[in-house]
Amino acid sequence: MDDGYSNWYPKLRRAAMIFIAVYIVMVWLPSAYSYYFGGSYREDASMEKLHLESPDFSSINPASDTRFISKRMIQGLISSAAFSPTGHSILNLTGPGDVYSRKIVSLKRGSFKGPSLTARPLTSFVLEGVLAHVTFRPDGTVSNCVLLGKGGPALAVDIKAGVWFAQLVFDKPVVIVETEAQEPLTPSSSRIDHNVSSIKVPSFASPEGKRLAARILQQCMS
Repeated sequence: MDDGYSNWYPKLRRAAMIFIAVYIVMVWLPSAYSYYFGGSYREDASMEKLHLESPDFSSINPASDTRFISKRMIQGLISSAAFSPTGHSILNLTGPGDVYSRKIVSLKRGSFKGPSLTARPLTSFVLEGVLAHVTFRPDGTVSNCVLLGKGGPALAVDIKAGVWFAQLVFDKPVVIVETEAQEPLTPSSSRIDHNVSSIKVPSFASPEGKRLAARILQQCMS
């Protein structure tokens, strides 16, 4: 190796390292942050600078226009439901004046929701786990049973007002997202509320209800 090349080699290597460092900082890091952590970059009004907006994964701020729900928060809901006497844990996302109520609900294994009657349209989407969604006729007989979640034929269900339903959880925790209209009750839906006691399905907390739930789950799985 001649002396001329020996003198230029360290300079070329240093220039290459500087170029790589600049590329990582200016190009790769923004893309990686956005991909892995959900962060975003925006240009200011002068179109000269980029500002990093980091999402807050530690808590939900009702005043924020964009709220992120992290896996850690979901795991926290699952843990809370496991030690809750009701078997449920709820993260409320509804703000003042919202037209729809929105919440994330965790149900521990072996727990249930309902039977209950929808006074307003309700949509339920399964984020994690599998549950049996059961609808009833007014006389208490089962109308249908559908598995919701991965492995089932559906991931979500949209329910009209005036429908009796229940949701039964198997051997693993379930996390669902629920949205429900909050408009004032119409005369027809008010009449629905007056007939709540007409259903003949026993509470699933009673011995008779537990036997019924076991039969429903068996039929739903078959």
